[in-house]
Amino acid sequence: MNRIPAPHPIRGIAALREESRPLGLVSALVGGLALAIVLGGTASVLTEYGIQREDRIAAALQSIELFTILVFGSLLGAGATALGFGTYRRMPTRVSREEAIAGAVLGLQAALCGLALLWFIQGDMERFARNFLSFEQIVPHYEAFLNGAKNTLLLAGAGELFGVILGLVLSVFTISKRAVVRAPVRVYINLFRGTPLLLQLSLIYFGLALGLGVNMSAYTAAILAFSLNTGAYSAEVFRAGIQSIERGQMEAARGLGLGYMQSMRYVIVPQAVRRVIPPLMN
Repeated sequence: MNRIPAPHPIRGIAALREESRPLGLVSALVGGLALAIVLGGTASVLTEYGIQREDRIAAALQSIELFTILVFGSLLGAGATALGFGTYRRMPTRVSREEAIAGAVLGLQAALCGLALLWFIQGDMERFARNFLSFEQIVPHYEAFLNGAKNTLLLAGAGELFGVILGLVLSVFTISKRAVVRAPVRVYINLFRGTPLLLQLSLIYFGLALGLGVNMSAYTAAILAFSLNTGAYSAEVFRAGIQSIERGQMEAARGLGLGYMQSMRYVIVPQAVRRVIPPLMN
């Protein structure tokens, strides 16, 4: 007896065409349009007036064009919110319900952003532009800002890279059963986690030079301090990840003839690394 194959579920664009409903689609489009009007309209008004001079920025923020755009976008967003939340329960398909909810959420974001901007522009825009948006004073020094941004990225990247490697190695020692192995690592972790980073930078740059005669550049000292500081925090993250692995994993690895370090290297640590990626990115 021939079996009739089960129909494949409809997915992708075909599912959207099949399950979408006009009311849900309208809600999503109106909500997205409202948010685009609020954000894009604000940007277009600022661009039209010009952002090179602070008086032009203040004039743009106080213009009737921006006020009209924000009011219209907020009202449109409120309408999309009411339409989406009011109709999504009556939608017959999952896609149409998602469209209605998306429209409601986008509309709510547009309304909140519009109202916040309307409230904000009622203040002293001239003083705000003069204190925070005076690009005329920044332009002559843009090369220094770019150089500072480059150094910041390099220092942060190098410190994070070396710190994560150091933390991964130290985390293995923190779970050792031997106190003579575990204690020095705990002292290091508690010391670097319990003292300010600025103090660590000062001690490494000035203290090593004055006490031990180790002279290093400020750049090298900063990378070393960032690496040691990050290593202390990442060691605790990796330790928690390793200890979250079920004990049976280690027992199974040892049962297969692997040594302790081999079990950690091939079985425990690879699983722990996957688990600690979210907290490590913090």
